Amino acid sequence: MFGLGATELLVIGIVILALLMMGKLPDVARKAGGAYRTYRQVEHEVHKAADPRTWIDAATKDDDKPPQTKND
Repeated sequence: MFGLGATELLVIGIVILALLMMGKLPDVARKAGGAYRTYRQVEHEVHKAADPRTWIDAATKDDDKPPQTKND
């Protein structure tokens, strides 16, 4: 098409997309950073839960709590 290859069309498309999205770029970057932060927190919690040493700590924390009754 017009003597342009697939690579040239891809570059042109990316440039046009970047120009159209320029105003929204900071918001998109902020959301991506927040999503990555949430992912890292979840990943940390999963690794922490997989460590058997933390199971004992969690069990003792639950034992320290007074039993709940329905009237509370």
